[in-house]
Amino acid sequence: MNESSRQELDPNRLDNLFILGVDEISYRKHHNYLTLVTNHETGKIVYGAEGKSANESR
Repeated sequence: MNESSRQELDPNRLDNLFILGVDEISYRKHHNYLTLVTNHETGKIVYGAEGKSANESR
């Protein structure tokens, strides 16, 4: 996730977050992955990182 993407996220996106989903998606012929956390009540992405786990995204 690049710096400009991080800046676009709402700083209050975790307020009242109770129902969420975590998904790993692949792109570019299944060789690159994104991990996304979504607020299921609003449908908005609250966090995203490259890789399949927190260790890979650093």
